[in-house]
Amino acid sequence: ETMEPQQEQALLNRLFNRIAAIIAANHGTIDKYIGDCVMAFWGAPLPVVDHAWLAVKTVADIGDMLLDFNAEQLQEGLAPIQLNIGINSGVVSVGDMGSSIRRSYTVLGDAVNVAARLEPLAKRYDVALVAGERTAALAPQVQWQWLDTVRVQGRAHAVQVYAPFDAQQPAAELDAQQQHEAALWQQFRQMYQARAWHEGLQLLHTLQALRPGKRLYVLYQERLSTFIRQAPPPDWDGVTETAK
Repeated sequence: ETMEPQQEQALLNRLFNRIAAIIAANHGTIDKYIGDCVMAFWGAPLPVVDHAWLAVKTVADIGDMLLDFNAEQLQEGLAPIQLNIGINSGVVSVGDMGSSIRRSYTVLGDAVNVAARLEPLAKRYDVALVAGERTAALAPQVQWQWLDTVRVQGRAHAVQVYAPFDAQQPAAELDAQQQHEAALWQQFRQMYQARAWHEGLQLLHTLQALRPGKRLYVLYQERLSTFIRQAPPPDWDGVTETAK
């Protein structure tokens, strides 16, 4: 809101040039630019092996790029850039779509819609990437951390959402403390789903000691404190409704 349109155009062109190069290097296809958003997909026009992993790797590479990009921003007296990214995997329809006046090469399907709904959730959980369950299953190179079970806008069925535990480290390279934290979080997830609020809150205190200030743990501490004061109904299924 503080930038003139031409300033914003120059900024986005500089940023998109770097993002586009990273997507291309990881065998992705840029679909379109929507304002300050980039939409990309993998697997077309040619099949791509390890498409889910390459999509996740793209996020890590973009994160590395942003370190240099934001250093340049600060040198120019401009605010740093933060990105929200959503990735989902599934069967979609790809091809030329549109009207008789204008058509574009794009993808359509429920998996695409879910990806669009996951992207804004990254800000809620304070992570760079929110991925769907299928993506997490297809990219075992990553140590995934479960975030929540959410019902996204415009979709009846809830989805499990995940974020990389450490986007810069493969699952096999986590140190002992990180492995301990991941194991504790798995225990917490079981307690949460079993409605063991008090035990879960105690475990969250331990997790917060390991990772002070981590938004995910603060969010669940607030949620469990609310549940202790006023328990959800007996038919509570653990699903979080996302804001419309």
